[in-house]
Amino acid sequence: MSHTKEELERFRDGPWSTIIIKNKRLLFRSNMSGLSPLAEAINQHGRELDGALIFDKVIGRAAAFLIIHAGIRKVYTPLISGPAMDILRSSRCVVGYLEKVNRILDKQMTDLDPMERLALNATTPGQFIKLLR
Repeated sequence: MSHTKEELERFRDGPWSTIIIKNKRLLFRSNMSGLSPLAEAINQHGRELDGALIFDKVIGRAAAFLIIHAGIRKVYTPLISGPAMDILRSSRCVVGYLEKVNRILDKQMTDLDPMERLALNATTPGQFIKLLR
């Protein structure tokens, strides 16, 4: 499934922060920020997410690790970090995005996002999951 620039712009400007679809069926959507929606989707749906696609407003290294852990195979986002793209593509995920940045900043835009800082201590999804616990 290909997603156009216009579709990503419409998602970016819409109310949802995360939308997960599998087999053309909506599995999950949320307007919460940060990693909360992705973590909630993993808790609610577990392995059902395997092979799904996700639209998410921001994808950084931490989100990329959770996406790989969940088995999601297609990722569409208005904003992605270079490290997140590297992680996703090395796991053979399809990635579509509008803008790529070097790193994901905190809400004040002054420092690295706290979850991104934590994710720097991991090289695999499993290691990141252990750090979250």
